[in-house]
Amino acid sequence: MIDLQNGKRADLQAQFPDHIHVPVTRITGGEALGRLADMSQATLLHSDELLVPEAKEIAASPFDYLRDVADISADASFTDKLGCIPAQMQVP
Repeated sequence: MIDLQNGKRADLQAQFPDHIHVPVTRITGGEALGRLADMSQATLLHSDELLVPEAKEIAASPFDYLRDVADISADASFTDKLGCIPAQMQVP
C-alpha cells in the first residue's frame, strides 16, 4: 500500500471526498495474477494512453488473461484453476 503522509491524505480526501482509498499490491508473477483474477469482484484494466503502442500490446496479453480467468472462475474447480496458469507466467 502506498503510504501517504497524513497531511497529503487529508488534502486528497478534501479534494476528492467521493473517492475511496484502495490499497495497492504489486503483482510479480503468474500465480499472484491468477489469484487476483480469481478473487476479484470487479476489475479495471487500464493502459496509459501515453504508452508507446508496443507497451500497450505487451499489457494486452495479461489483461486478456485476467478477463479469461475472471470469466471462468465461478465455473472452474480449484484444481482446474491450477492448470490454467500459463508456463511463461509462472514464477520458478
